[in-house]
Amino acid sequence: MAGSCIQRRMEPLAEGDDWVAFDVAAPGGGEPGAGLHAVAGTDPDVAGIALFARTPGAQQRLSDALAAAPEALRYHAIVRTPPWRDGRFEEPYAGRSAATEFEVIETRGPASLLALRPDAADPKQLRFHLARAGHPIAGDTRRGGAEVAGGLRLRVA
Repeated sequence: MAGSCIQRRMEPLAEGDDWVAFDVAAPGGGEPGAGLHAVAGTDPDVAGIALFARTPGAQQRLSDALAAAPEALRYHAIVRTPPWRDGRFEEPYAGRSAATEFEVIETRGPASLLALRPDAADPKQLRFHLARAGHPIAGDTRRGGAEVAGGLRLRVA
């Protein structure tokens, strides 16, 4: 029917009493369901595990726990092969100090897979730091990355 939109509900990957996680591996994979509160991994451009809370109180507890241990959030990204193997980017982002640790996991020809650990749960920080280093994430065309089928090559690990 013209003008209608059918949304399918995503199936949980794992869940607890006050939280639920979904694998958002592909854009358009469905909606997590009503009444859930986003905690982490809900950037629409980033695939991976998205964590939701069932109540506002659980959302606050889970958000506080992630803020206290940002190293728990890890990402993988594909970039043009860099000259460095591992290290740390430190440059202000969004009006605050920001750091991202990185390591080259694998290189195949002109592309490398990086492991990334930001000091905050904001994947845009990763995109910013890599672009500033001259190695934007594949698919991040806003920041100079090569256009690739399937979009941004950034995933929650």
